[in-house]
Amino acid sequence: MSESEKEPLVSIGLPVYNGERYLAEAVESILAQTYRHFELIICDNASTDATDQICRRFASQDQRIRYFRNAANLGAVRNFNLAVEHASGKYFRWAAHDDRIAPEYLARCVEALEADPTLILCHCQVKVIDENGAEVMNFDYPAGHGASPRPSVRFGDALRQDRWDFEIFGLIRRDALRLTSMMGGYVASDRILRAELSLLGRYRILPERLCFDRDHPDRSIRAMPAHHLRAEWFDPALAGRRVFPHWRVLYEYFRAVQRARTSAWEKARCYPHLARWVARDLNWARIGADLVIAIYPNSWHWMASIARGRETRLRRGR
Repeated sequence: MSESEKEPLVSIGLPVYNGERYLAEAVESILAQTYRHFELIICDNASTDATDQICRRFASQDQRIRYFRNAANLGAVRNFNLAVEHASGKYFRWAAHDDRIAPEYLARCVEALEADPTLILCHCQVKVIDENGAEVMNFDYPAGHGASPRPSVRFGDALRQDRWDFEIFGLIRRDALRLTSMMGGYVASDRILRAELSLLGRYRILPERLCFDRDHPDRSIRAMPAHHLRAEWFDPALAGRRVFPHWRVLYEYFRAVQRARTSAWEKARCYPHLARWVARDLNWARIGADLVIAIYPNSWHWMASIARGRETRLRRGR
């Protein structure tokens, strides 16, 4: 292995639960990277299907793979965070068990991060595929997304795209990631993490489509179409409890600004972006729906139907 391949070390964390259908394809796409010096940390959340056998087979064939299996299902959030705790690399990336990346993904991201120390995260344009690998749509980040030197502008970028938070699967500086609150034990905490990262440093979005996000019926947002139904998936301790997921997101965005390591002026400039977030994408209606669902739990059915119809229209318009 050449010296250029030895540094920097990249850690890839792959949290998985019952991922037997797509897991092998995801792992193979990681092992096929042209950038070779990485470790793959697989955190199995007590899967009951063939995930364990698949992971052990890959781990026996490639010494870069470290496989950890939880004795019980700890919830998605804890399993995601465990992958970071096991990591040793300068850079870290979460990998979804049902997605794929192109062979040059890591090489391109490492090159960008090494060349510019002001960058905190590097990702790329995204192609969405279905359960069979067929193209569903292309997702394009706007030009300059997350690239401004001003934290408030980057925060606004993160909030404008918070229905499509693909950057959470970008390559991130691990020391910066550890400065955030990480994944929290509440619904949509990945969105808050993105916003915290945007307040810490700049993003770079590569123009190539090197990431393939798989949209299929079994993914969490399809199997659990209403936010409050996902609470137990994020944290088993929330099972059976009333939750107010959109109120929590609003509160956590506000707290992210308060905690930000930036000037009082930049923090003040973040709050108008937060007000616009409430008014955008029916977020005001979702905040109200939290209260309705808390009183009438079964009302989520028709609310989810409205949300699915709107999402379908958005996809067709892309």
